[in-house]
Amino acid sequence: MFRGPVRLAVCLALSCALLFAMAGPAAAQISGDDGTGTGTGTGTATDGAAAGVTVDADGLVKTIIVPGNKRLNKQRRAAIRKELTEDLTKFSPLRKVSLVRLEQACTEFAETQKHVTPDMQYLAGLQRIDYVFVFPESHDIVIAGPAEGFAKDGAGRTVGLTTGRPPLRLDDLMVALRAVNRSEDVGCSIDARPENLAKFKQYQASHSGAASAAVGKKRFAQMAKILGNQKVTIWGVPPDSHFARTMVEADFFMKKISIGQLRLRVRGFKTHLSMVGPGDDMANRWWFAPLYEPFQASDDGNAYKISGPRAQLFAENEIVTADGKRIGVGTKAASTDRYANHFTEKFPQLADAVPAFAELQTLFDLLTVSALIEKQGLAERIGWSMSLFLDDQRGTVAKWNVPRDVPTSVAYKRTRGRMLIGMVGGGVMIDPRRTLEAVAIEEGDESLIEKQTAAEETELPAGRWWWD
Repeated sequence: MFRGPVRLAVCLALSCALLFAMAGPAAAQISGDDGTGTGTGTGTATDGAAAGVTVDADGLVKTIIVPGNKRLNKQRRAAIRKELTEDLTKFSPLRKVSLVRLEQACTEFAETQKHVTPDMQYLAGLQRIDYVFVFPESHDIVIAGPAEGFAKDGAGRTVGLTTGRPPLRLDDLMVALRAVNRSEDVGCSIDARPENLAKFKQYQASHSGAASAAVGKKRFAQMAKILGNQKVTIWGVPPDSHFARTMVEADFFMKKISIGQLRLRVRGFKTHLSMVGPGDDMANRWWFAPLYEPFQASDDGNAYKISGPRAQLFAENEIVTADGKRIGVGTKAASTDRYANHFTEKFPQLADAVPAFAELQTLFDLLTVSALIEKQGLAERIGWSMSLFLDDQRGTVAKWNVPRDVPTSVAYKRTRGRMLIGMVGGGVMIDPRRTLEAVAIEEGDESLIEKQTAAEETELPAGRWWWD
């Protein structure tokens, strides 16, 4: 049994941010499902249970755990099969979606001010973009990747029937295209308020001496109380969009996972709290950045292959001044660097276990492909103006209840050296601009010509915009 006094050391993740840096009456909400409710969903905390978040009337995010129910899952599957055609519910290793034909199909819904159908909203169940094909003669751009049928999980998030991974969304696609078209930075940050940080520093300075374990626990609880609710800031995208909500959720669950408040069944994964030791008493800033392998391209620039884990975690230590300002020091503590590398290595498994992270991958894909279309002039090459997708008046997106505040969380552990170490808060930041600008495009992949030829479909029924 642990006895004796302990000293307090705080490893503080003060700022949570996701940053996507990119080079009349409302019309029809063509993006499909109504996102104004409280259901969102994210992650699998334990076998048969789904973890999610809800937002209260004051805009404060809270965690929910929904027990698994296999019978209910079967009911959902039966219901979705009534909404989707049989061919849509089947898993496809390479489903093709025509962006031009999809926009044309959405035009009727915009003109009549109606929601699009579920297959449109979820891009025919497409879960990842592995290929981009350009067909100059038929004036088309096609994205392709694995796909399957979809339904809502216990926490309200739409996921694949067999993989549990969320499909790409039409509203996220339009938000990404518009952000790139405007050359706007896109992001979300969750920050402790400066005045609370200043009070936190004062409290830490006067309560860092040796104390019993029970007193130490109380001190950490008081630190969280002093920091209070952290403010959510969103920029570059509609603050009430699904895109924005996904970013906030990823921030929120990154913190929960890092300090061990959300346990995942991911083999070999370790939390940041398990890695910190005496002396790791610095503030941390975490951020995701895109992680793609070099794009493979055909010589004519009409076919591209996209691969890689999509995301990686970076970190930097900060200091907090007496007045609550955060200053980056350009270095990383050993545990901070080790955790960032560990999280990056485990990210594919984490994305399988946590749909919020998988959905973050879809945002990276949509932004990356949008940037590719702009950088390579693909839309101009086929004469596609994206007149509906870029028009936020005609092509409106569903409104979601996005958190305005996130509560500060506390975790602690004991070490052999009788040091009680805690973490207060936490988060991430995403900055893909440098990756998007520096991503290598390697030409000369002849196999892409065969893929492109096989992907072309000229005899689709009227109004059909996807095929296997």
